[in-house]
Amino acid sequence: MRTAGRIPDFPVKTLVVDDAPLIRRAIHQILDQDERIRVVGTAVNGQDALKQIPDLQPDVITLDIDMPIMNGITAVKHIMVRHQIPVVMVSSMIQDGYFAFEALRLGVVDFVPKPSRVSSSDWGEQEELLRQRVIMGASMQVNRMRRVRRRKRVAGEEALQEAPADAVVLMGTTLAGPNSVMRVVSDLPPGFPAAVVVLQEIHPRILVPFSEYFNEISPLGVVPVTGVHPLLSGRVYMASTFQGLVVEEDPEGESNVVLRATEATERPIDGLFESGAFRFKNRTCAVLLTGTGVDGTEGMQQVKEKGGFTVGQEQDCSVYPNLVEHAIRRNAVDALVADHLLASLLVSWAEAGSERVRYAALYDPLTDLPNRSLLLDRLQQAMARSNRYRTKVAVLLLALDRLKAIYGDWGEETGDLIVKEVVNRLRGDTRSTDTVSRTKVDEFAIILEDMEKNEDIASLAERILGSLAAPFEMERETFTLGVQLGISLYPADGATADSLFQRTALALGNASSKGENSYAYYRADMLSERP
Repeated sequence: MRTAGRIPDFPVKTLVVDDAPLIRRAIHQILDQDERIRVVGTAVNGQDALKQIPDLQPDVITLDIDMPIMNGITAVKHIMVRHQIPVVMVSSMIQDGYFAFEALRLGVVDFVPKPSRVSSSDWGEQEELLRQRVIMGASMQVNRMRRVRRRKRVAGEEALQEAPADAVVLMGTTLAGPNSVMRVVSDLPPGFPAAVVVLQEIHPRILVPFSEYFNEISPLGVVPVTGVHPLLSGRVYMASTFQGLVVEEDPEGESNVVLRATEATERPIDGLFESGAFRFKNRTCAVLLTGTGVDGTEGMQQVKEKGGFTVGQEQDCSVYPNLVEHAIRRNAVDALVADHLLASLLVSWAEAGSERVRYAALYDPLTDLPNRSLLLDRLQQAMARSNRYRTKVAVLLLALDRLKAIYGDWGEETGDLIVKEVVNRLRGDTRSTDTVSRTKVDEFAIILEDMEKNEDIASLAERILGSLAAPFEMERETFTLGVQLGISLYPADGATADSLFQRTALALGNASSKGENSYAYYRADMLSERP
């Protein structure tokens, strides 16, 4: 199995799969023009490719669809499950939306037309696109790609709202984004009270058939954007990053706001976000999904300035996380959310508004403590103050044994009461200036600023362990929790909030190996001990 997410070694080893000898030879020659690519083998169908993969160990596979014995769609299913190798689908069957939808649903890097010097005037651009997709595919984190379940539309779901939109969700994504888009849109309810505009990296020749097929099974009507369209609630507008896209007043005066496709621009996602924020202001939600590059960050900043809400797909479920990571570094993201939870967040936003949803996205609903997203933001601020005043910051991460079992055996009410008592004890043990956060059901974190001595940190750790080890007296039962605690220090143990938090987690793992009611500081050798 290929190690997903690594920086590829050049040249990128590529397996070309097509049943036509002429096409195999043509693709081989196209890829050979880039010294960063090396074709290590060819196969005549999906079954032949599966036999060769163990010996060739390719980094990327180019795959046709229409082949005898085993077609490309069936082959992708096997490849993703058995080998997790990035696949670039190269096919002439671009007018059939089913094949494009299925390939992208299953998690291919991209679906591109076969380059043709006979039927296309831009064959040079098509050949370069194929080479780019192979090179970029080699760095795709395939282990994070998940197959989208194809749902059946319920009778009556196809009914569309015809009212002009008074709120808009703007989604931007680049390479490998359509898979996440499908998942989010498929989970939105019929009658969603906002317009949804999706700008994704999909070939323009595939956009229309892909959208038309998606429209047959989506709970919302799906409209491919090729010109000017009135922006209506309850519809999803699909566009390609190969063109620009803007939200503007209707020049004809027939509707309030329209969506207009424009000539290609360098940063189409920024353009969409900025124009949407200008028209809808605080009724704008900008969503940045998986992808490469820096497009979208400036647009999200504009959305925030206009009072809108910005969301990034959580990096742990992004096959190309750096599009969102760049926006995070620029403080442009209000909330980080896994793609399978995005739809419910968007529904809450559309119904409740930006401020309420922003709070819900940053705070634990049971305890009102900051969640992991807000914790990392506050940790970054604490590190900046540490640099300015040359002080020490400590991060404590503690795990509660048996809490999940209590939830399972005694129910949510009992579990929630214990969590609230845990919070009361932590607040009693810490200073008002310390940040206490709930990062998981059974995990809490604490940021300590202006710490001068390690002895003070150790003393607090021991106090917390003693406090939480004491019995929890409930009405029907007395409970005890086992506690482990990991500690890291800034600036000694990490240069970024993410790395410091990860190293605190390593220290927590070390404390857990010692048994209940113990703590451990991070040590550099823990990185080499990580499995």
